[in-house]
Amino acid sequence: MTTLAARGRGASVWEQFIGGKGLTVALTGLVVLSVALPLQQGNWVEGMPPLVIVAFMGGGLAFVRHQMGMGALPGSVIWVAAGAVLAIGTGMAVVTGDTVTDRLINLFRDIGNWVAAVPTDELRGGLAEFAMFLTVTAWLLGYFAVWLALNRTHGWITVLIGGVVVAFALINLPGGAGWRLGLFMATGVMLIIHLGAVRRMTEWRLRGTAFDSQTVLAQSGIVLAFGLVVTAFVASLPTPGVAPLGSVARAFDDVATGIERQFGRLFSGLPSRREYTTITYDDTTYFRGNPNLTDRLLLTVTGGPPTYWRARTYTTYAGSGWETGELETAPVENVPSSTDLLRVAQTYSFRMSAATDTLFTGGLPVAFGEPAEATVNAEEASDVLQVRFLEGREYFPTRLNLDYVSTGLESVAQPRQLRSAGDDYPDWVQTYLQLPESLPERVRQLADSLVIDAENDYDRTVAIHRFVSSYPYNLDIDAPPEGADGVDHFLFESREGYCDYYASAAVVLLRAAGVPARYVVGYASGHYDPSHGAYRVLELNYHSWIEVYFPGYGWIPFEPTPANAIEFGGTSLGPPPSVEDILEIDEFGEILEDEEDEVFFEVDASGSSGAATWLKILASLGALLLVGLPSVIWYRWWWRLGRLPRPDELFAKMSRLGALLGIPLRPEQTPLEYAAELVREMPAQSWAIGAIARAYVLRCYAPGNVPLSNLRDAEWAWGGVRWAFIKRFFRVRPA
Repeated sequence: MTTLAARGRGASVWEQFIGGKGLTVALTGLVVLSVALPLQQGNWVEGMPPLVIVAFMGGGLAFVRHQMGMGALPGSVIWVAAGAVLAIGTGMAVVTGDTVTDRLINLFRDIGNWVAAVPTDELRGGLAEFAMFLTVTAWLLGYFAVWLALNRTHGWITVLIGGVVVAFALINLPGGAGWRLGLFMATGVMLIIHLGAVRRMTEWRLRGTAFDSQTVLAQSGIVLAFGLVVTAFVASLPTPGVAPLGSVARAFDDVATGIERQFGRLFSGLPSRREYTTITYDDTTYFRGNPNLTDRLLLTVTGGPPTYWRARTYTTYAGSGWETGELETAPVENVPSSTDLLRVAQTYSFRMSAATDTLFTGGLPVAFGEPAEATVNAEEASDVLQVRFLEGREYFPTRLNLDYVSTGLESVAQPRQLRSAGDDYPDWVQTYLQLPESLPERVRQLADSLVIDAENDYDRTVAIHRFVSSYPYNLDIDAPPEGADGVDHFLFESREGYCDYYASAAVVLLRAAGVPARYVVGYASGHYDPSHGAYRVLELNYHSWIEVYFPGYGWIPFEPTPANAIEFGGTSLGPPPSVEDILEIDEFGEILEDEEDEVFFEVDASGSSGAATWLKILASLGALLLVGLPSVIWYRWWWRLGRLPRPDELFAKMSRLGALLGIPLRPEQTPLEYAAELVREMPAQSWAIGAIARAYVLRCYAPGNVPLSNLRDAEWAWGGVRWAFIKRFFRVRPA
């Protein structure tokens, strides 16, 4: 009732305006609108009532209860009953059924099955349950927001809870988050300031304190203006992902990941409202032109050493691409164990940012943390070609945050061992010598000429690998002409291409030379993020490679694609290398033959047992300051830039290094003007500085994605330019 205090005798128009409950209800309604609107725009479940209307209905009921002076018990019974009717009605609108009774029965059956799945690992669609949850959330938000404002003159609870709801909505809605966040923050600030003024004026009147209501209004206006300026500034920040609380959030990653995993399991049927990529692997793949890949994040991997993330293997070459032969499916746990020699198990944790029904592994797949189904060669049950979800596969287009653990087997066989492996192949391996009758004869002749001096299959593989990898790498190519053999076109006509062409050519030449080989697709290791200890795998890290079968040792991967390929992240330093400069990779994952003994260092702290406790505390604090403070500064100044898009990250890091040299980026400078200033100071780095600046300008101002050629140039440039800046910083200047 406190909002009515300003309507007493002698209350001015200003006081009635500030303290009147009409303004209180209006501002509360705006806050509720700013929260319910993003939820409604998500359109999570078809058939739901408009959440804005639901929230306003809840607020309207609270207003009526306040006006009528209704008691706690009848008021509570009415709002609980009304909310329950709305929730049940929402659920009935989502489930199927011919009659109202059928829908009601199906709804309660669905809720029962959903509740029973909570303590298990069972996947549930959760559409009706989530629709009811959103309806109840909007109802409670509207009701309690108005009730607290009118009866308790409180707005903080509404703003805090509304902020959580808005954060959930904005995280899952595509684009346009700035105005939604700004609307919520602005209305929340106005509500809190208004209710604060109402409380002060009410208390003063109750104590009989004289005050100037216009002064109160002016003070509130100043605070409001300041709050709106801060709100506009926060809402306009371009990189909310690098907020100071990022380190705190990462401390709770395990808890947050567990909650998100359970949410994804229980609400697997919910559609994603953000733009996302779907990764699928069909039974057939074709040669094509430029794949037009982007720098969109697809998956994040933690665990062992860098490797390739294996997705699917193809068995049959068809001239126009690759196919799979006769296949069978079986649960992964029913697949026979590998008998290959010299294999080590590597376990990785995968977190998907794309929708897929495929489970990735590092090495040959053997075990998964998710119920998994293996697609295997019909002639050999242990020959796994692909692994997919066993349960809930119908939900895979909506499961963007799936995380799982997989274990694969990597070979550590040495070249000397593979050279002596012999040619006693199992019968089923003959599948991997298949070639179509339509394969041009000149391809077979080329294979024979390449291995004429090789004495074993390993040397034949190396000879063919070296030949294929000498071809220039180029993403910007056209698909082979219709009816042409893709490998023949690559080897004799275009003479350039990307990973699909290198891998296909290597497999076909090996098969023509009598060496069993196969075509594998997946992703390269990606960009390592040291701040999170994870590999960030982008769409442009798509890759294909080959595996060669050696008796006793099984499938051994080889990399025929040149090292300057974009999927490898542009690890070379300086300008793009020529063909003669390309690093030869004879064997993927090759292990050094001479293993070094591990050395362990132990610190003897026995002499410190008598040290005073306070001395230990001081020493610990000093060590914490020496290590922790620089680490925090380094993280905030440098590592958190890794969350930016790659061109933005490289330009921001270059700018910060330039600032250390006394060349800061001034507000009035464009990126190219700043690059020109850096070039005047460091002319030897003109190409590298220009490449980074161009990639950044294209990312900011050009429509569409940054061309992969510019991304690759920027990656190459960064490898050299950062050391040039650092050397320049430590250069001794003459007195």
